[in-house]
Amino acid sequence: MSLHLLLMRGLDFVRRTQLATGEVPSYHRIGREALYSQSPLASALAHDALACLDPFSPRFEREAAGRLPYPGGRWLAAVAVHVRRRIRGFVAWQERPDARFSFLGRGSGLAPDAATTACCAAVLLEGRPPAGRRRSAPAAEPWRRHAAALARHRAADGRFFTYVDAGGRGWAALGARGERTGDFDRVVNAHALRFLALAGEPAGALPDWLLAEAGRDFAEGSPDHPDPLAFAHAAARAFAPLPERESLARALVPRVLERQRSDGSFGGPLATALAIHALLDLGVEDSALAAMAAGGRALVSQAARNGSWRGEAYVRKGGGSASLSTALAVAALLRLAGVFGPELEA
Repeated sequence: MSLHLLLMRGLDFVRRTQLATGEVPSYHRIGREALYSQSPLASALAHDALACLDPFSPRFEREAAGRLPYPGGRWLAAVAVHVRRRIRGFVAWQERPDARFSFLGRGSGLAPDAATTACCAAVLLEGRPPAGRRRSAPAAEPWRRHAAALARHRAADGRFFTYVDAGGRGWAALGARGERTGDFDRVVNAHALRFLALAGEPAGALPDWLLAEAGRDFAEGSPDHPDPLAFAHAAARAFAPLPERESLARALVPRVLERQRSDGSFGGPLATALAIHALLDLGVEDSALAAMAAGGRALVSQAARNGSWRGEAYVRKGGGSASLSTALAVAALLRLAGVFGPELEA
């Protein structure tokens, strides 16, 4: 199967599995059962990934899309615009009265969290007028409200708790019985930094802390994210517009490459797609090009015949789906096509 046909089938799978609300579905694992559970976070991650295909997004990758045969590139762009517009409608509907977002949706009893708030606020931020052309008063108000809402999770040292209670006490994750565990999750803080960077809000010492985390033990995930590549992906996209990106790349790229397997993959399709996005966002040098090409070929080989990639957990016990894995995989392969051309068939 040619790469452009695989991309078309994959994006069509995302389109067909998108729910009537515009949500990209996600599933929560209980034992061996995977049960649907509403989660705006999966939709926000898919929205960001597909930006590379959307001509109306500031993160559209024109060169990569232009390498695909006509009319495949135009069709992919049209579908990406449609899918992303519907995601923005779903995310806007999920906003709570206090301008925060909850991992299990606004109707759940789960408290709002910093990761979902930051990622969903970044989705809605894309409709804001560009710097220098922003309208005053009401039009700018939602973005200030989201920044203020996220600030409720901020500790005195500038880091972000995943959850906070009414008294301002924070924690990183919920245990198996709902108990509060940990202090700070580095993936959550990377998501928060990305929103701050996109919104033009001060980040304080947060970049320095994340840079230090990038140099720490990379064998394990964070409190709520089982795969350390979730941090690589979140940190790389957070630092992409920041002057500290090169420092992060020096610390993180070797650690990402250490996780590559003999078949070129970085694990399952979700992990492989996250690793490819991280390497591309970090602006890797020529020394990593062969590793990225091998990762792309492995990702192609992991695709199902219908153009989808299997769902895997983004957070512990769930928060992923075939739709999310496919959105990330399609975007990773499209971006690789901009580097290598459409020559990644297995």
